[in-house]
Amino acid sequence: MRLFFAPPENISKDKVILRGSDVSHIRNVLRMKCGQSLYVVDGSGSRFKVEIESMDRSDIKGRILLKEAFATESPLEIFLGQSLLRGNKFDTILRQSVELGVNEVAPILAERSVVKISNPDSLKKVERWNKISWEASKQSGRSQIPKVKPIFNSIEEFSRACEDFDLKIIFWEEEETVRLRDIELKNTPRSVAVGIGPEGGVTGAEIKVAREAGFGTVSLGSRILRAETAPIAVLSLLQNLWGDL
Repeated sequence: MRLFFAPPENISKDKVILRGSDVSHIRNVLRMKCGQSLYVVDGSGSRFKVEIESMDRSDIKGRILLKEAFATESPLEIFLGQSLLRGNKFDTILRQSVELGVNEVAPILAERSVVKISNPDSLKKVERWNKISWEASKQSGRSQIPKVKPIFNSIEEFSRACEDFDLKIIFWEEEETVRLRDIELKNTPRSVAVGIGPEGGVTGAEIKVAREAGFGTVSLGSRILRAETAPIAVLSLLQNLWGDL
């Protein structure tokens, strides 16, 4: 059965309202009719079986037939600090990160980021990235929608925002010895903050401030990964070690 998202304010005790692009998709692509059923999730861990009662161009109203807990989230909370890259690479990383279970993403303007963004442009980009996260969540069957935070102006700013995480790591091409499997932990981490640099990598100064904030440097091995490959490899490793892959 098809799965759609609705914000909590569009869900009452027994009714659901769907708006936005889902309306056209349900009416014109799926060609669903009144009386048919679909599933709606609220992004907070609940799923509703809904019978369509009315449809027009602006919204679809439905009656809730069933409410149930809906949990597809990993036991590992991951906050990804991803430096901005050229072109649409950040968009691709974001989609794949949502599929891999990331909980929150911070775009970072690192020292070696080629991308330069003005304040008005940054607001538009973050709004678009949150829409991409919403779409990827729907496609991958997430029960929660990862949030893309406003752009961080430095790795130092990102590092300061990660105080409460169980494990804090930043991947650095000059780290030659420590890999994820080498990290010694007293307890299994339930939350991880991870920093990834841009095409030119992170600078020694950025590593210094990250270490001062409690981050450890980690290597991704002897081969050089492209900037857009690294975060996907990292998330897969983290989910395999402590999550649900």
